[in-house]
Amino acid sequence: MSRALDPKHVKSALRALEVLEFFTEDRLSASVNDVARHYDYPQSSTSELMNCLVSLGYLRRDEKGRKFLPAARMAMLGSWVQPRLFRHGEAFALMDELASATQSTVVLASIASARIQHLQVVGGSLRREEALGENCAIALLHSAEGMAILSTFCRDYLRGLIHRLNSEVDEGFRVRIDDIFASVDAMISSGYAAVPNAYGSRDIAIVLPHVPGGERLVLGLRPARGSADEQTIVGGLRAGFGRCLGLHSVNEADAAPQLQRAS
Repeated sequence: MSRALDPKHVKSALRALEVLEFFTEDRLSASVNDVARHYDYPQSSTSELMNCLVSLGYLRRDEKGRKFLPAARMAMLGSWVQPRLFRHGEAFALMDELASATQSTVVLASIASARIQHLQVVGGSLRREEALGENCAIALLHSAEGMAILSTFCRDYLRGLIHRLNSEVDEGFRVRIDDIFASVDAMISSGYAAVPNAYGSRDIAIVLPHVPGGERLVLGLRPARGSADEQTIVGGLRAGFGRCLGLHSVNEADAAPQLQRAS
């Protein structure tokens, strides 16, 4: 017989994860008050939680003891997941390089429960809080990262998923199945997804090399006004992938499996 979850325990776990995620946005250190204000948490319980994370080895204090920093143990969390990209690879270094070279926001995204998840956001004007604040159902249907993820599904599953997403968004954000299928075909042909943005250019996204049984991950580039053109961005992707992941072109990352699943 399964036991019901204690809401207090779930809430505590959520807060612990949010405190750890607070440090993923280029925050080198933070005080208890910084974290409490950011999440609108009580100062006393935030202090207790952060001190607990110090005792567990996930946070540490600075030399003056007033601020907290991520500890090395935090970097070990999940480092075994997709080691080609993370433990042994240079996915984050590639993101930094692309953001600098193209003056774009670079987004690492996945999908969970039919919602797009932005795991890491580097450079540009879009910060992590903004990415996380997006309507994730709409983002899955209308963003370059979402289109890249959709391209990895077979047609029958994709058809059902689009019906579900269309039922959850306002009419103005609904899409035609045939339009999505056409966009998927275009991505398979070119090796990347491209979606128009507000600056008169197109956001770009590609599917990262897939490990059987692993999570679907995509890398998106959102150019700002006056940043590099599309061909320069795609060229940078090809060069970066070839150097970091041993690929010769963008669509070698997952082209054949995509073609098989989408047919």
